[in-house]
Amino acid sequence: MDFDFTVPTGSTYPTQRDVVTALREFIVVRGAPPGTVFPVTVLAERFGVSPIPVREALKTLVGEGLLTHVPHRGYLVERLRWEDFVDRSRVLALLEQEAARTAMTAADDADRAALAALFDQLTEAHAVRDPQRYREAGVGFHSALVSATRRRGLIATFFQVARSLSAYAQVGSDAVEPLERTYRDQAAIWRAFSDGDTEGLIEALAAYAETRIAVVEPFRDDPAYFGD
Repeated sequence: MDFDFTVPTGSTYPTQRDVVTALREFIVVRGAPPGTVFPVTVLAERFGVSPIPVREALKTLVGEGLLTHVPHRGYLVERLRWEDFVDRSRVLALLEQEAARTAMTAADDADRAALAALFDQLTEAHAVRDPQRYREAGVGFHSALVSATRRRGLIATFFQVARSLSAYAQVGSDAVEPLERTYRDQAAIWRAFSDGDTEGLIEALAAYAETRIAVVEPFRDDPAYFGD
């Protein structure tokens, strides 16, 4: 695995917090595939630190649900069962739908401007067929929508479930047809939000969740992505 994340700068040696931040971004935003192993010694060399802060950082990410620890294998991105992937995806959709109801009235001008900018980034990435930028903008867009609620419990639960699915963000999404399907749903989400159409927003979010499941479904029997 090529750990081509950005190593934090600004101090002689990255801190444990720097390592956690860089690895979290690599997993959540870049979408490290299921089964990706994070070797302590390799990462320590990459960061230029001892194995101790790396090991502690990995333990933190296990606590966040981003990684799991398997004896004799080490720290790795968990392979879900197909049924668990579907269940978590639908739970995530329900959480975002609940957030959407609040965000319609709770979002202020700054929230709306941030969402508009993120949707513009999403549209630009779609136009040039850049899957990585598209995924990053999508993560930002949905995160901003939920964060606009200012409901700390809901936000924390949403991100916990979202993180457990982050390894599947890139599965099946690089091809043109899935990109088109998900973009249509994303555009419907933004249109409903900007029009103040709460029910339309709820429907668009539900449709997006089912599209994401459908995009990944061709890989459900592939042991590279899903376990027993």
